[in-house]
Order: sequence, then C-alpha cells, then structure tokens
Amino acid sequence: MESLEDDKISKMRLSLNDFYSGDNQKVLQATKHIRTISSTESLEHMQLIIDYGLIARLLEIVQIGIDEIKFESAWALTNIAAGSTEQTTAAVEQGCIPIFIELLKSPNINLAEQALWCLGNISAENIEMRDLVISENTIDRIVEKYLPFISIGLSDNDQEVLIDSMCTLMHLSDEANDWIFEHFIDLKVIPRIVKYLDSSYLNSIVLPAIKIIGNMVSSDDEKVTQHVLDSDVVPHLKSIINHKKTSIRKYVFFSISNISAGTKTQVDTLIQSDILKLVINHVESASAVKTNEVTDIYALKEILKIEEGTLRQEQYTEILRDAYILQQKSEKQDRDINLLS
Repeated sequence: MESLEDDKISKMRLSLNDFYSGDNQKVLQATKHIRTISSTESLEHMQLIIDYGLIARLLEIVQIGIDEIKFESAWALTNIAAGSTEQTTAAVEQGCIPIFIELLKSPNINLAEQALWCLGNISAENIEMRDLVISENTIDRIVEKYLPFISIGLSDNDQEVLIDSMCTLMHLSDEANDWIFEHFIDLKVIPRIVKYLDSSYLNSIVLPAIKIIGNMVSSDDEKVTQHVLDSDVVPHLKSIINHKKTSIRKYVFFSISNISAGTKTQVDTLIQSDILKLVINHVESASAVKTNEVTDIYALKEILKIEEGTLRQEQYTEILRDAYILQQKSEKQDRDINLLS
C-alpha cells in the first residue's frame, strides 16, 4: 500500500508536464505539488526536486507567473534554501539571490515576505552565503521596504511585538549605516525609542533601546547625534545611569562618551545637564572598573578632559590605569573568541 509521502511524490511526477505548460491553472496545481514535497522536511524528497532539474523552472515562474504561482514557487524555493548546504548551494548557483532580492519590491506583501524568508534561510547557511546576500545591497532594500511597518510596532501595546520591533531596529542600527539612521529620523522613531530608556520598562526593552541610541551617537554625522539630543535623550540617560543591569549601564556610558566627542554645542549639553559628574562619580566609586563597565579608555579620557576645568584629572590616574588594564583583557578575550569561532 502506497504511503502518503509516496502519493505526494507520485502526484508531483505525474504533474511535471503540467508544470512546463502554458496553462496557469495546470502550472499552479503542479507547483503546489512540488511545494508540498519541499515542505515534508525530508532532505531526500527535497533532493528529488533538484535531481529533476525543477529549480530553474521554479525561478522562472517566480518572476513571470501570476501571484498565486509566484507564491507557491517562492515557498518551494524557500524550503530548498532551508535544506542541506548542498541544496541551498544548488538554489544559489542557479541565481536565486538576485531574483529574490528583486521580489522584495513586490507590492504583494505575502510575496515580499516570502522573499525575505528565503534570503534569511540562505544567509543563515554560513558566512559566505550571508556575504553573498549582503553584497547585493539587500539590507538597504529590506530597510526601505519594512522599516515603516517595524516602526509601528514601537507603539504596540503587545510587549512581544514591541520587543521584536525594538530588537529588529537594534540589529539594523548595528550596521552603523547613516542611510539607515536617516530613515530612523525620517520616520520619527527616535523620540519613541528614547521614552523606553526608563527603569520601569522590562530590561528586554531598555537594553535594545540604549544600544540603538549608542549606535546612533557613534555616527560620524553630527546631525544624527544632534537629532538624538534633540529627542531629549540626556535626561533619560541620567535616569538609567545607575540601572541595576550592568549591560545597560555600559551602553549608557558608551552613549555619553560618544556624545562627549561631538561638537562644542553637544558637549555643552552634557555639561549643563551635570550628567558627566554622575559618570565620574560612578567611576570614582570603582564599581564601574570592577564590573568592567567602562573599558573604552579613550572615551573615559574624553569625559575627564571635558571636566578638567572643575576637576583635577590627575586624581583619576589610577582609575584610568585600571580601566586600561580591563580594556586590554577585554580585547584579548575578544581575540581568543574569534580564534575559536
């Protein structure tokens, strides 16, 4: 008696002539059979699709078919891209990446999301595959397409949606791309991010928020930093400078130190707020050094330099020395991790 899986394979084989026909309905049904095979999570079944040479046709109809056919084809290719390394490679070698990047532009949101999913599967395979995807300016296209939708999540009452949106923006900000930051500014998301720099929110919300701010004020474009300052960020930084979570405090100091390396106006904003004195008081207590919170020796020197008119910098020689030692240890640990990875 034929099993359910064997029946699916039989239907796919019988529909191959239809798959190459000019009849949209026949092509749609045949593509559905192929997509069903690709969805079985069996690498052997997926390999049949490759061995029958069906990838080329799937890539053809994902570009020229009606939306239903495009979607079924994109789904099947997404599953193949999630297969073994060899199966992912087979899809990539036949030109999957540029075709799916183009599909990101589709006005059909289901098709665009399927394209994003497929590219994500390819990127997750290995570093080489990820670099191939990135080399096609994929990030810019994804940002342009989806950032408006992601930003809406910042106002969502559902905490999971809010956290997901915040983390997505955080990962985008990790690119340190001024083009991305300009999109953040245009969509007016920074004031909404700044308001979450508050201890009353979950750490899983505050941490990505402060990382985004830290990344933005690291920009070489002083207008980006100024926009963050204009969003009333300094009082919020002051409110979480003694946050109970070490990683959050570290990014607060990171943000302040980068602002302190900005324009005279930006530095004056910090001085007038008295936030630098809070930083120095924290460092002077030695708790920051002991917990490795301030490892950027240059940044710490910048902060002390700003305050040298009212505080004697030589008082902090020992703190600077200890911070430097911790920085060296941290950098060595990073190198060791890189060698092992």
